[in-house]
Amino acid sequence: MPLFGRSKRGAAAPAINFDPYYGHPQARWIAERCQAGDWRAVHELCESESDWHARHRLADVIGDLPQFPSGWVEQTGGASFPLLARGVFRIREAWRVRGNGRAEGVSATAWRPFGDWLRDAQRDLLTAAERRPADPNPWAYLLLVSMGLSLGTDVALEWYGEATARDADFQPAHMRIIDPVAKKWGGSHELMFEVARRADATLPEGSPGRVAIVRAHAERHLYHLAFDNDEAAAQNYYRDPAVGAEIGAAAQRSVLSPLLPVNAETPALRSQFTLALALAGDGDRRYRLMAAYLFDALGDSVPDYPWTSRWPQTGGQQYLRIRTLCQREREAGPA
Repeated sequence: MPLFGRSKRGAAAPAINFDPYYGHPQARWIAERCQAGDWRAVHELCESESDWHARHRLADVIGDLPQFPSGWVEQTGGASFPLLARGVFRIREAWRVRGNGRAEGVSATAWRPFGDWLRDAQRDLLTAAERRPADPNPWAYLLLVSMGLSLGTDVALEWYGEATARDADFQPAHMRIIDPVAKKWGGSHELMFEVARRADATLPEGSPGRVAIVRAHAERHLYHLAFDNDEAAAQNYYRDPAVGAEIGAAAQRSVLSPLLPVNAETPALRSQFTLALALAGDGDRRYRLMAAYLFDALGDSVPDYPWTSRWPQTGGQQYLRIRTLCQREREAGPA
């Protein structure tokens, strides 16, 4: 069954509950304390976190809160983590004001606060970078600022270079660089794939940075759908043998490699490769067998992205539907 086929309407399908904490043992507690305004209970733990991927996960869940804890930045002097987290929060506020639609659909009254939030976030993140020079996180999040403020591909690539100079394998940087160099944000398809393929060619075996390949193909597919208005090209995109081969090879050298370092962002890596491989399985069922393995590895810590990004209302149902299809392929025997 093609994954892009339209499902028949009927009784509500079962859905999975996505985990915003990615299985991180303390992220839920930290988010709850911050939502209650009790930043003092979590400050030392967050500020001292030196695993960059764990630090990213904590800043991300705090950034998603409806309100940033009052006084955290002002009362912690030279600390970097509160500035990082507030920068993430301000980026999220900017996009809440703007909305996720195309530029022509954004209201005139939304543009100014959108820009203000992003410029405030930029200041926070650059200051956080000064206070914790080894941390790649501020630079990775600045890629979202470069995209929103249309600062251009040169700025985005400079900030990407700052993040990867600190951690060549830093997954969030390789994931986020794709948007500001993509055609829909003022870059080009060629530049987007050049960046992703350079990372794929130069990173060591097992590097999670190869997620850039998955993101680049997802963006190219989306462009067919949303900008070219070419539904046939979108429907056939992942069936292209060259697309499947590139995603499959990147998976073998990253998320399926025994040398993959497992960290707080690994569920996000698995989630993105899982969907890409399952979609490529429309052209070659071998990729669904790879996806079935990753579904097993995801377990109960399933990020909502890219499932709810692709299917905003039915992401949980689609996740279970696609998992079932891939498992059935595996039960049918080797490719």
